[in-house]
Amino acid sequence: MKKIFLLSCMLIVGFSNVYAQVPDSVRIRILTDSMSKLYTRYFELEKSARKINNIEGKINNLDNLTQSNSERLNGISEDDKTTKKTQYANNKGGLLASAKFIEAASRSLGAFELSGGFMQYSNFITALNNPTNEDLGFSLTKEVTRIVDDKILKGKAGRRVGGRFRDIISKVINNPIVGVVGKTLMSVTPGVSSLTSVFNLVNNFAITNEDVNLDAIKDFTTEMQRYVMHYENLGKAGRELDQNLNGLKVKTMSLRALVTNFVRENVADLYGENSIPNLDKMPLNEMINKYFNFASVLQHINQLETETKMNHVTLLTKVRFPYAIRTRVSFVMEEIEKTYTEQLVTFKGYNDNISEIMTNATSISNDPSKIKTKLADLENNYRELIRLYNDNVQLENVRDARKNVPR
Repeated sequence: MKKIFLLSCMLIVGFSNVYAQVPDSVRIRILTDSMSKLYTRYFELEKSARKINNIEGKINNLDNLTQSNSERLNGISEDDKTTKKTQYANNKGGLLASAKFIEAASRSLGAFELSGGFMQYSNFITALNNPTNEDLGFSLTKEVTRIVDDKILKGKAGRRVGGRFRDIISKVINNPIVGVVGKTLMSVTPGVSSLTSVFNLVNNFAITNEDVNLDAIKDFTTEMQRYVMHYENLGKAGRELDQNLNGLKVKTMSLRALVTNFVRENVADLYGENSIPNLDKMPLNEMINKYFNFASVLQHINQLETETKMNHVTLLTKVRFPYAIRTRVSFVMEEIEKTYTEQLVTFKGYNDNISEIMTNATSISNDPSKIKTKLADLENNYRELIRLYNDNVQLENVRDARKNVPR
């Protein structure tokens, strides 16, 4: 019994942190806090915008009333005509610029959600988790088999059943049972699962074979711990990446929901609230493609100009550019900039972690020159990831479109 207890303790200590990860409750709280901050900031801006819109509305009503009285008494002065013409031109220009900005912003949001180029990069990293992979100068399958031979299968039991036990160990390492529910390719770690099973098998083997002494188990645990640490670190880096990407995904989805509401209100204001069937259920991309892109908005405005015979007083009630649009455009631009930067920081942090793990693997590698080659490959894959990310997000296009929207 004493031997069983000591063996269990040694093996548990040797592999105690394999499944250490951030609890789901903590992740949920982080994601909830992120959404809360985004919505709180948005609604604060909305509140300020409504106040200014109310003031603008009162001024416009007073202005229209004054103008109406003036028309009845004296007709419209040339100065009034010029003022209305200028106001209308500003509204038209602002609305068109906003539509162009939303087109660019929507493309960026889609790129955030797809993370273009990440699959190629993740496949490169995922290969390192394969127990048979030798890119870093060692194969987990071969190393574990060697350690089991050297430390566990020396005595009579090894000579008697060593071949069969060795085959079982190899099969377990090469065909690990990995729980993938709620995980991505980056957080699934076959190496970790393999080592867990190996420790369990060795524990059972040692308990049933008296010639496997405690010193042998201690030596086995010490040597295995180096590989445990390597694969634990790969798993930890993957879980941290998942957590950060999930947080950004939730933030992007929340921002998309706010942009969808923004576009829906603008479409209803420009085209008429009841003129478009099922507008309240229409997804963002469909609204943009049909009603709120530069070409569609320009076409509709041209139609209004024809219908009203360029009556600027009437057009000002149909083609509006309230303060709320300006604040929302600013808000969306700021959040896209933040999301872009946060995603870059996430990619760099993960790449730095993997680079450090690969560098530290020199201590367990039989051919350190392979690690140097693999580090160069990692850097090339990372640069390609960032290039594709920038190409897809097209942040400069969003910035340029933002510059044309009046502040």
